[in-house]
Amino acid sequence: MSKCIVDSTDKVTICEQLDKKARFINKASVRHQKGVVDNCLISDHRERCDYFVRTISDIWFVELKGRDVLKASNQIVSTILHLKSEIGTRNVTPVIVSSKCPSGVNQTKDLAPLKRAGCKDIVLRTRLAEIVIS
Repeated sequence: MSKCIVDSTDKVTICEQLDKKARFINKASVRHQKGVVDNCLISDHRERCDYFVRTISDIWFVELKGRDVLKASNQIVSTILHLKSEIGTRNVTPVIVSSKCPSGVNQTKDLAPLKRAGCKDIVLRTRLAEIVIS
């Protein structure tokens, strides 16, 4: 296994950067993996998100971003395209945690790349996202 991917059954898995955090709650101790994407799985010049967390059936791509939600969306789409083999048949959910969420009009525009990539459920939170692993 790569040094960029860690196996776990921990009750809580955290992806964080500065004051932004995605917390994955795992009450049932489901086996999952946390992958560091930025400068580990992908270390070249291309856009990429910060982390992924995956189970047998689901994968969440996590981007912890200041205010630029459109850039975060593009980074996740680029990562999805690059890591297709990591996704397999899993359900894909983008997770964007920003320091400030866009207004309703901007939110639609900023999340459009994810919608075009086929992502149905998108988690967009300010400062903290909590996701339940089941």
